[in-house]
Amino acid sequence: MKKLFTFFFLVISLNSFSQFFPGYTPMPPADSCNFENTCARLTIDTTNANNNWVIGSTNKSFFGQANSLPNAIMTDSLTPYSSNNWSYFDLGFNMTKDWWMTFNIYIKFDHKYETDTLIDGGYITVSYDSGQTWINVIDDTCDFCDIFGGIWPNINSENLYTDNDTLANGKFGFSGTSDWKTTSIQLMYALPVKQIPIDTFIIRFNFISDSIQTNKDGWIIDNIYMGSVDVGSSVEEFPSTIQVKLFPNLTTDYFNYTVKNNESLKSIIITTITGAHVLSISNPKPEDRIDVSNLPSGNYFVKFIAGGSQTIKRLVVN
Repeated sequence: MKKLFTFFFLVISLNSFSQFFPGYTPMPPADSCNFENTCARLTIDTTNANNNWVIGSTNKSFFGQANSLPNAIMTDSLTPYSSNNWSYFDLGFNMTKDWWMTFNIYIKFDHKYETDTLIDGGYITVSYDSGQTWINVIDDTCDFCDIFGGIWPNINSENLYTDNDTLANGKFGFSGTSDWKTTSIQLMYALPVKQIPIDTFIIRFNFISDSIQTNKDGWIIDNIYMGSVDVGSSVEEFPSTIQVKLFPNLTTDYFNYTVKNNESLKSIIITTITGAHVLSISNPKPEDRIDVSNLPSGNYFVKFIAGGSQTIKRLVVN
């Protein structure tokens, strides 16, 4: 029986997870779907009578068994996946209850698949607006890249499909044949950057097939883990050439800043996480206090500009 947060898992996770996302340290999982117990955040599509996704045990020829016995979620536990099919299941997240999703999350899962190469297969999409719109995880662009000169990535991953893996519907996804492997995806700063209201963030696992039946097993997934990524407690939030200390970065009325070596600043610009300017100060002092008591509660970026250099700090106003 699989158990979340066993002592053994906590110990190995601190070591193994650190390899998934270069530059960041995924924390021990905050939640999981192990398919031995009910996964409250998982929903299988019930509007499609031909939905292939089921939870249970299997002895299909290619699937064999679940990665961790006895159960997994798969495209049918007895017969090959059906033709002309689009099936999906969702993982839903609540920003009130899921406190660990404050700035960025990762999702990690074990899976194997057998499909027609570059025709049938599975892909992962995310929705930030209660399912009104969806985007493939590898197409998920950075809403605030203009702040960083377009160099900040939105996701890091391991064993994810690429833009060379195109399915019959034009989507990028997993296809062909693969034995058990672990895929990890980090959605960097997805939640505050996308301005997500409560109860609207959804990760969807999709499976599609064309009209030709080739009697293959499809996609089986086990041990889905979800958690947050530790971006560190240092005041240096982003790469820079100006050394600035900002404190406190969690405030209700003001924050202080100090520029090392009294370097002359050209300006200080405070923006929302979507890039909207809310405050701009020209020729500020190298050390000062800035009043933000009039700003609505939320997450902000503070950009310090000196000549051709800049530093960006994160600020949270309660």
